[in-house]
Amino acid sequence: MWIRKYSGRLLAVACGLAALLLTACGGGGHRDVSFAEQDALISIYKQTDGDHWYNNANWLCESDDDYTCGRKFNPPECDWYGVICDQARQHVVGIDLHGNNLNGQLPLLPDLTELKSVDVRGNPKLDVSLWTSGGAPSSVTFLH
Repeated sequence: MWIRKYSGRLLAVACGLAALLLTACGGGGHRDVSFAEQDALISIYKQTDGDHWYNNANWLCESDDDYTCGRKFNPPECDWYGVICDQARQHVVGIDLHGNNLNGQLPLLPDLTELKSVDVRGNPKLDVSLWTSGGAPSSVTFLH
C-alpha cells in the first residue's frame, strides 16, 4: 500500500540522485557546443599534432587518468585550452593557440559559424596556407 502511495516520489528522488551522481562523476559527456562545432575543434587537434602541443589541457579527455584533464572526464569544449566561447557557452567565438607548437595544416572551420578570431602566431611548423590563400572568412580576424 505505501509503495503505491510513495512510488512517484521515490522515482523522482532516485532519478535526481542518478543525475547528481553522473554530474559529480563527470559521466554523460557534457558538452557546450554542437556536434559540428566539436568536430571542427577535433579536426584542429588531429591535423595539427595536438598530442604534442605545449598545452592541450582538456582536449579529447577520454579517461580519468589523463593528467592534462585535471582528472575530469570529457570536459565541456569551452573548457578546452585556447577555446573561447560566447557568454552562453553555446558557440566557439575564438581560438587562441599562439605559441603552442602546432604542427601540420590548420583546417578551415566552416562549422564554427560564430567564429570571430583565430590566433596561431608563434607556431613556425604550422601550415596556414588554406587560411592565407583566400579560404578564411572575411569576418574572422586571423593572426598568424
